[in-house]
Amino acid sequence: MNIEQSKIKTISIVAILLLACVWVLVFFVMKKYPNFNTSEEQSKVSEYAQEEEYVADENAKPLQDEAEQVSEFIKENISSYAPEDPVLGGSWYTTSVMVDYENDIALVFYEDGHIARKAVFEYFFGTGVVNIVSSIRVIEDDEEIFEIGSGQKIAVVLESNPTTGFDWMTEAESEKILKAKEGFLRSDTSESLVGSGGFKYFIFETLEQGEEEVKLSYLRPWESVMPEKTKTIKFIIK
Repeated sequence: MNIEQSKIKTISIVAILLLACVWVLVFFVMKKYPNFNTSEEQSKVSEYAQEEEYVADENAKPLQDEAEQVSEFIKENISSYAPEDPVLGGSWYTTSVMVDYENDIALVFYEDGHIARKAVFEYFFGTGVVNIVSSIRVIEDDEEIFEIGSGQKIAVVLESNPTTGFDWMTEAESEKILKAKEGFLRSDTSESLVGSGGFKYFIFETLEQGEEEVKLSYLRPWESVMPEKTKTIKFIIK
């Protein structure tokens, strides 16, 4: 073997060793940091957000007009449709209304000067007229045990930002309680901005008496890691 061939062999060995070191380093990083943002992961986040329809729609303008009418109607009639009475002789007034016009749902924030509440409104919109189908109480953030009658609806509302790939999930399906509906509402409803956070809502319907736990997990569906956040609610159905 001449000197030139020996140099080429040495360079080849060094190149192979360097490549092996790079692969070992990549494997170590991915093992130690499973949530490491690779270009592939960013692609999955983008695809997930679009699949869940959290990206602006070209045909949103006519529906935005519907959202404005629904919002104004609820603001003017909150005292008539709120699922509970105000305290100390106060009167309800709205602080924010967010409309999911694809599912005919409105998330309403309201207060009476003493307490603040949230409610989910199911509505029907036809020929420019807003009809409220039902107003559903939202479980408070610190409530872990909730008593409710059989055949009633209750809502859970949680802060969420699905454009990051994270979403609230639940497997709540049993003989005692049913997940009737779920959806997402952006905090900024005036413009459907990609990357903006908002609220994930779940509407549950109780079916029969008993006790049932509902667990919700905030995670990326394609990752095999522990959820970033969880919430468990125990329902006592009477």
